[in-house]
Amino acid sequence: MLRRRNLLTTLLIALPWALLLTLWHQYPTTHYLSLLRKETDENVTSKALLNGTSALREEGFPSCARQQQSIGAMPKIIQNYVYSRPPPWSDTLPTIFVITPTYTRPVQKAELTRLANTFLHVQNLHWVVVEDSPRRTNLVSNLLEKAGLNFTHLNVETPKSLKLGLSWIPSHTPRGTLQRNLGLHWLRDSFSNTAPPEGVVYFADDDNTYSLELFEEMRYTRRVSVWPVAFVGGLRYESPKVSPAGKVVGWKTVFDPNRPFAIDMAGFAISIKLILEKPHASFKLEGVKGGYQETSLLKDLVTMDGLEPKAANCTKHCFLLFVLVFQVVFILILYRGGPSNVFRGFLEPPPVVDYSRPHDVYTNLSSFTRAPSPDTVPYCSPRSPILVGPLTISFRVLPSERMIMKRNPFVQPGGHYRPPHCFARYKSAILVAYRNQEKQLHHLLYYIHPFLQRQQLSYTIYLIQQVGSGSFNRAKLLNVGVREAMKDEEWDCLILHDIDLVPENDYNLYICDEYYPKHMASAMDKFQYTLPYKSFFGGVSALTPEHYMKMNGFPNTYWGDGGENDDIATRIHLAGMKIVRTSPHVGRYRVMDYSEETELQEPWSSVSDLEEAPGIGYDSH
Repeated sequence: MLRRRNLLTTLLIALPWALLLTLWHQYPTTHYLSLLRKETDENVTSKALLNGTSALREEGFPSCARQQQSIGAMPKIIQNYVYSRPPPWSDTLPTIFVITPTYTRPVQKAELTRLANTFLHVQNLHWVVVEDSPRRTNLVSNLLEKAGLNFTHLNVETPKSLKLGLSWIPSHTPRGTLQRNLGLHWLRDSFSNTAPPEGVVYFADDDNTYSLELFEEMRYTRRVSVWPVAFVGGLRYESPKVSPAGKVVGWKTVFDPNRPFAIDMAGFAISIKLILEKPHASFKLEGVKGGYQETSLLKDLVTMDGLEPKAANCTKHCFLLFVLVFQVVFILILYRGGPSNVFRGFLEPPPVVDYSRPHDVYTNLSSFTRAPSPDTVPYCSPRSPILVGPLTISFRVLPSERMIMKRNPFVQPGGHYRPPHCFARYKSAILVAYRNQEKQLHHLLYYIHPFLQRQQLSYTIYLIQQVGSGSFNRAKLLNVGVREAMKDEEWDCLILHDIDLVPENDYNLYICDEYYPKHMASAMDKFQYTLPYKSFFGGVSALTPEHYMKMNGFPNTYWGDGGENDDIATRIHLAGMKIVRTSPHVGRYRVMDYSEETELQEPWSSVSDLEEAPGIGYDSH
């Protein structure tokens, strides 16, 4: 494990070089990049256009165009905007149309904010943001309004049957496909009745980092331009291979270099005139594997001979150096704790959590009341307003079924819960392997329901019971649970939960890390709130359906106690992933100790009672 002082030393060495490289490579393009312009007293006006894009052209569409549309009717609205932050619009520079698909997740606002601040330094840029959502969210709408950029805000939800998730259907649609196609549709619709403008189309994912020089390189693309791309994963870059004559003849890449147009989405730009000339060119939805989306579009637009290598025939890597140096530091930090803990641990002291003053787990839950109308339900706030931190946990009294039902009135039969007051941002399936652990089940349901509700999650608890008297097989039961859960919902996160563990802190969010499997029970009382060993993955853990598929599920061969957790940890590493952990100050759990028990209240007495219980989804295997 890297020590804090080593990371600080690395950072102090890397940052001055990164700053020098940035200043050096940006200097030649500063005449393109006016950063600020004094505010004027011109009035902001708006005008609804009834005659499509011809009116847009007449009113100077490139000068501002702020539009919000869905895939249905597309009314066109324009505002004359007085620039205060982006460089002033130029009538001589081609426009860069940047299409960015995005979706709701914990880091969405941070990613879009970072990207917006990059685009503020690029002249003549129009940002087309397309949400994978049934509606445009307030978070993205407000961010775009405040950014000061030219933008168009669209939305289209990827159908459940097409999402890249855990389905046993061979074909699926990689994330962002429909959203990029909607962006192309909007461009064609906007310029269907006018002469095509000078400009390019670029597909920028919201989790990438871009050099400003890149946009000046792509701006004068005649048909399709290409260039090298740096990757944070593996500290490598991919690039077109260019002959001395300046023609692209192949691809330097790790992933299937022999496929047509073996290039990343970040590595090419397309002339908007070519997009308009080829109205049927799009990202294909069926029969295209993940990683081949770029191929499906480019083969309808251009041949290899028509590609235009940028960055000095793809030999100019200076504008990649800053990204690579920064990413070296980033990955070293990432290695410690994952994306959620990038700067925690050496820029900030460990958080102080006072477990001597806990709160009742049901505190303030009554403030969540049902919305007056289903049509007016807003999205839940990114951070729940009733989180308190440490919780009071006691196993001295066994709660009854009636008590659990009474204290959780919004939990539906089968263990389903949706926040009554808002539209949940995250959906988590809680998978619990079970056999003959009735007391543990009572305690878990009593505490876990309000714990999850406090976090404003949409969730279902799945209880997977092993019948018979043979040895217990936890991992095999969890495989069954994953398969059954994914039949019900396109879950964002799968939580693997031991039945005898109860979380002690409601800041321990039951959502997944976007990049790596997450171990949440990083501090259990039976281990004196420390990890028993470095690779421990037991207790409570979280992974996305994509993680589950990448590691080929869980082992089915471990009967009895132990073994499967270490196997799962090994599978994670063999799949090229790391284990990230919740901070031990937050990821604290109590293990049930039944010697404390002093009272017994109306337990469930049979399996048939379990099937009728409202707090769980029940399945026997």
